[in-house]
Amino acid sequence: MVVELNDALDENKDLKTLDVGLKLDSKGLGLFYAFFASFSMIPISEIGDETFMIVATMAIRHPKSIVLSGALSALIIMTVLSTALGRIVPNLISRKYTNNAATVLYAFFGLHLLYIAWRSSYSESSQKKEMEEVERNLRLDK
Repeated sequence: MVVELNDALDENKDLKTLDVGLKLDSKGLGLFYAFFASFSMIPISEIGDETFMIVATMAIRHPKSIVLSGALSALIIMTVLSTALGRIVPNLISRKYTNNAATVLYAFFGLHLLYIAWRSSYSESSQKKEMEEVERNLRLDK
C-alpha cells in the first residue's frame, strides 16, 4: 500500500482523488481517529521529558494527590490551548510562513542550546563541589 501511495503521489495526483482503498468521508478521518492519535502521542512524547521528571521528584516530597491533580490540570490546560492554536493559527498564517518560522525557531533554539553547553563546560572541581553539595543535602534530609 505504501508503494502504491508513493507512486500515486509521484504522479502529482490530488490527495482527495487518490484511491488507495481507504474509504474516507469528506470531513477527514473523524473525531475517533483524532482522539486516539492525541491520546497515544501524549504518553510517548511526555515520558522522559523534564516535566515527567519534575512531577516524579515532586511526588517524593509532596502529597501525591496534589501533585497528580496539578500535573493533570496543567496537561489539560496545555492540551486545550494547543488544540485551539492548532485550529486557529493555520487560518491566520499561511503554511509557507509557518514552515519558515518553525525552521528559524528550531535553528535558533538548537544553536542556543549548543552555546549553553559550550559555555558551561564543567571542570572536575565543579563536579566535586556539586557531589559534595548533594551528599550534604542527603545527610540533612535524614
